[in-house]
Amino acid sequence: SMSYFARSVALSRMASAGPDIESCLDNSVTITGATAQYYSTLQWTHNGLGTLLDDNTLNPIYIPASGELGIITLTLTATSMLPCTEVVVDAMNITIYPLPGGSISGQGLLCEGDSVMLHFHLYGSAPFTLTFSNGITSTTLTNIMLTDFDYYVTPPPGTNNYTIISLNDAHCPAPPANLTGVAVIGVNPAPVIDFTTNTACAEDSTYFYLTGDYIMATSYFLWNFGDGTWWSCNSPGCGSEPHVFPAPGTYTVTLFVRDTNGCTYTVSHPVEVRPHPVAFFSYSTPDCLNTPVYFTDLCTNPPGQGYLERWDWNFGDGSPVQTFLFPATPNTSHMYAAPGNYPVTLKVTNSVGCRDSITLIVTVTEKPIADFRYEAACEDGSTQFYNLSSNNNGGNVVSWLWDFGDPTSGINNNSILEDPAHTYANPGYYTVTLIATNFNGCSDTAIKTLYINPAPIAEFTSSAGCVGSPTYFWADTTVIDINAIASYSWNFGDGNTGSGRNTQHSYAAAGNYNVTLTITDTAGCSGSVTHTLTVTRPPVALFYANANNC
Repeated sequence: SMSYFARSVALSRMASAGPDIESCLDNSVTITGATAQYYSTLQWTHNGLGTLLDDNTLNPIYIPASGELGIITLTLTATSMLPCTEVVVDAMNITIYPLPGGSISGQGLLCEGDSVMLHFHLYGSAPFTLTFSNGITSTTLTNIMLTDFDYYVTPPPGTNNYTIISLNDAHCPAPPANLTGVAVIGVNPAPVIDFTTNTACAEDSTYFYLTGDYIMATSYFLWNFGDGTWWSCNSPGCGSEPHVFPAPGTYTVTLFVRDTNGCTYTVSHPVEVRPHPVAFFSYSTPDCLNTPVYFTDLCTNPPGQGYLERWDWNFGDGSPVQTFLFPATPNTSHMYAAPGNYPVTLKVTNSVGCRDSITLIVTVTEKPIADFRYEAACEDGSTQFYNLSSNNNGGNVVSWLWDFGDPTSGINNNSILEDPAHTYANPGYYTVTLIATNFNGCSDTAIKTLYINPAPIAEFTSSAGCVGSPTYFWADTTVIDINAIASYSWNFGDGNTGSGRNTQHSYAAAGNYNVTLTITDTAGCSGSVTHTLTVTRPPVALFYANANNC
């Protein structure tokens, strides 16, 4: 047979009241950290003023008495299961803290963008976490160590009612009843005004155009043009006068405004001032009546400013403006109908709308009237020319250029004398030109054709020349046209002269004499011929006779 042995073993009890707990005024506390095993009974007791529910369970609930604060000790007693009789006692503390609270205060009437101070008064245990709001935005402040402090906010336009919407101290949240006060902040909107401008060119006006809903509510405008100049006005909507900037470039223009509530607003914009093209031209000179004046465009355009697009010429005499458009060549000419001073203006415009102009005075003068006369036009004779040019109210004639039409004479074919003379080597017709120029550079030309008469051909014969006897001289009629000869002039080569077609002369000494006959025809032209005459002594008659002629 088999025998059995029975033995009973009792396990040791294990029990813990759990960790300490913090709580807030008038809040019930549920014990959640207690543990126990191998027990037959549990019992909780406390030293507080409140009530403990479910005091024989691991999770009793302590309901503090109204206003109860401080440390409440809860004791857990656990009894082992039979046959063991061991009892384990453990305790934990509930610390009940008072509820925090706070208030907010502050007031003011501000302008949009201004800041205002809110004052906070808190009670409880630091550090605090606080959230306040104006109903639009909320702000949370953390780690607050002070019970009284100020905080600045920048509220939006309108009426702002700031309240504390939540508060926690180091232990407890504040109930709504502990959050008091309202900070009422009125905010007038900023007079938001903006402006636009045209894109002006240097030396032109920049115009400013206001935009916004507060123009007529704005009582003061202050403009800073960014070039060292200012402009202000003190009436609603007065805007700005047009402004001329001193040079091309980009200027930061700032507008400061203040409305009738005293609120201000500032706005800035870069304003570009473009460089304009540079107008310039040249013109031909001299500028003489009935002669075209030629104008040459010399305008330039700044880099990056498009291209030259339009040229307008105003010739200052009432004639229509002459316009050239790109890509035409803007050079031109103009003929004036009367002398005078004419303000000629060239206005140039580029493709971005900037323009420039220049005015130069063109003086148009009368031309002189060129004229001349001449006399004694004979072959190999000196032909004298006389200037008869008049200034014609265009200024004194100061230079003369003659062309005698005789290129075979070389450099003698021209002269710059006022009244020159010229010798023509050959008879015939010659075209003589005189260009007369006044001190304004205007000139006129006179052209005349003259005839150079041929010189008559002179020739003579003579008898033998003997000292003390007449020598006879005869004009050679076989050569000379005696009907065209007006005079005969003889030079006998010994200092004596004679006249007449035929003549005689007695020489006082023997020798060789150059005898010249000069004849002048009815046209005033002269011709001469020279021959050498040898004058000899006459023979001496001599004879002898005997004395006794018997």
